[in-house]
Amino acid sequence: VAPDGWVYVSDYNNKRVQKFTPNGLFAVTWGTAGTGNGQFSATLGNVAVAPDGSVYVVDGGISRIQKFSEVP
Repeated sequence: VAPDGWVYVSDYNNKRVQKFTPNGLFAVTWGTAGTGNGQFSATLGNVAVAPDGSVYVVDGGISRIQKFSEVP
């Protein structure tokens, strides 16, 4: 959960991240299967949001962390 109340959920099976409003309404999803920027091999449930709003997602399939400074 981000400081502003938005909720980010990693979706392991679909290789994406989903974003929900503080009230629980679906807002947006991003990511596809792969190893490029914005793609995920295995989102393992590790999502963190920094105070500046940057979203960090662990891609355990290829041992990396992706930073998203502008979430769709």
